[in-house]
Amino acid sequence: MCLNQSFTAYDSSQVFPFGGNITSYAWDFNDDGTVEYTTASIAHTFSSTGQKALRLSITTEFGCIDDTLISVYVNAPPLNSFVINDSAVCGPSTFTITVSDTGIVDSSFYEIYVFNGSNKAVIQTWNSTPIILPTLQPNYIADTTYFMSRTLYNCCGSTTVIDSIIVRTPPVANFVILPDSGCTPLNVILQLDGLIKGQADSAYIDFGDGSDVSITPTILSQGSGFIYQWGQQNHTFTYGGNFDTTYYVSLSVFNDCGDSTITLPVYVQPNTVQAAYGMNKSSGCAPLTVDFTNYSYNATTAAWCFDWDQAASTCNGGGSVSLNPIWTFTQSGTYVVALFVDNGCGCLLYTSDAADE
Repeated sequence: MCLNQSFTAYDSSQVFPFGGNITSYAWDFNDDGTVEYTTASIAHTFSSTGQKALRLSITTEFGCIDDTLISVYVNAPPLNSFVINDSAVCGPSTFTITVSDTGIVDSSFYEIYVFNGSNKAVIQTWNSTPIILPTLQPNYIADTTYFMSRTLYNCCGSTTVIDSIIVRTPPVANFVILPDSGCTPLNVILQLDGLIKGQADSAYIDFGDGSDVSITPTILSQGSGFIYQWGQQNHTFTYGGNFDTTYYVSLSVFNDCGDSTITLPVYVQPNTVQAAYGMNKSSGCAPLTVDFTNYSYNATTAAWCFDWDQAASTCNGGGSVSLNPIWTFTQSGTYVVALFVDNGCGCLLYTSDAADE
């Protein structure tokens, strides 16, 4: 019989021939002398568990009395005590549980699982108390809550207890450098947002050129969770050498569960272009034709302006992209001639005066 579940008892007594009819019934459910029921069939509910004595006494019309005593056991669904001994750990990590129970247990079932949104994803199940528990893995994006349930069964029903443990993830460093190559001075952006994983508390950047910076994220609420916003980091690599060089930029991120570092290269080329030119005459009568000779060093392109406004930095007259142009000044006056040269790593300007008279 089960605790708090009603059951029915029927009188099945027999009377010998000429013994008369049964005229009274006395049901004593604890055999303590107290009669609970006086009908041939009864419905009863036990409110406590354990061995119970049930006595039925009958009386016939001739005053004959007889009784019988039976013993029944009142059972209940097992009392289930189950706990995960840690509330939070840094992953990957093992864990332990403590279990105990009271009452009769016919079988048990254990299950460990996580939720992906509203979908339950079962990790592992057992039909008895597990001896070896799995290692709980972080997802390296955000903290993960693992749930474990323990269900005990017997003939009177089942009881389930669920406990949970939070697996915190170590941080994962990642970033991109835009651009990652070019000529000095090279201005770059370090993109961190969307790339650093694992809810890092802080970050440290070593630019590899003697400069560094420590930063912390801005934590913003988004839906049911949070996002960590780092912002873009700007940096200028200035190189004064004569040969190409490589800087190595390291990003390290930290939280209570550990740290992570990644290093990326930045390729920087020196700016070695030099602008210079000469001319076969610097004065004369209009129209004055002048031959220009380009003496620039390490230049790949050249552009000329034959009437350069130094104050406004604009070209007021004609120009040329020839390497060594010939130009005729048709009007009298003093002209500033500008030569712009470039090699992909920078642009330099050289100017000189040419005068018509």
